Amino acid sequence: LVVELSGNQIEQTPALKAFKFWYLAGWGVCAAADWLQGPYNYVLCEDYGYERDVIAQIFLAGFVVSGVASAFVGHLADRFGRRLACQVYCLLYISA
Repeated sequence: LVVELSGNQIEQTPALKAFKFWYLAGWGVCAAADWLQGPYNYVLCEDYGYERDVIAQIFLAGFVVSGVASAFVGHLADRFGRRLACQVYCLLYISA
């Protein structure tokens, strides 16, 4: 996917450029959905009567779990393939 030229120059093939475009497009949709979901979840927790400190603890727990799980998810992606990992991620995210 990458063609090396003389010296330090590297030229990207059309296949690599297309792959990068579609990868970043898919990642952008998932990241935007996650960013848009945050404020909604905060308001939803307030509507259920949770106090601000409890909401902060819930968000913190989510970030900690995400950080710990990322080490295991990376291993699973290496073992079963990144394509399958991305597909499972999308299915789990949609079902949540």
